[in-house]
Amino acid sequence: MNTEYKDNKCSNNKNLEVNYNQGGIVYNNLNLNKAEYGEIQMVGDGNCFYRCLAFHLERSQDNYDFYRNKIYHYIKKNKKKLKEFFSKQSNETEDLYEQRYDIFIESIQNDGNFAGDFELAAASILLKKNIIIYANTPDTYKFLCKYSNSDINIDNDILIAYRNNNHFNIIASKNVNLHIKLEKNEISKIHNNIDSLYKKNITL
Repeated sequence: MNTEYKDNKCSNNKNLEVNYNQGGIVYNNLNLNKAEYGEIQMVGDGNCFYRCLAFHLERSQDNYDFYRNKIYHYIKKNKKKLKEFFSKQSNETEDLYEQRYDIFIESIQNDGNFAGDFELAAASILLKKNIIIYANTPDTYKFLCKYSNSDINIDNDILIAYRNNNHFNIIASKNVNLHIKLEKNEISKIHNNIDSLYKKNITL
């Protein structure tokens, strides 16, 4: 199994550890100061995670469907490799488990279908980027968990605020001008690069 993904799920647990131990390294003070970082609102239509990906890479939410579609196809093509991250219910037969897994995968392509741990992990592997989830507190964005096992690079990682247990917003440094939109040729290069990553990561 691809070791870039560490199953460190976000949950409603308010006692999640702030320190993250990775390969013997303990990352301290991963909280983000609100004086330096701010939240960018994503449309709350069930596509918010994919909108976060689009905004992080393109500075616009508009192409969220490209990321949903690419992650859906990546998961579909790698279903055997990713299967171990889809929990089997107690007393569930193998046939019912396989059926539920297939139904779940097909649901990922549906516009408005909320993304969870499984999709976030797959996105991290496909895009080769850390996805770091934060909770909103009065003075800081509090670190909750991280998807992937790569070294943390805050300037390059995808930083996401988890709101009300049902919504994602992107977090960005206030020192970065996000109002400069990318040209169409720049977006095409990003999409072509992701297409290349997709092809490299397919295991039939």
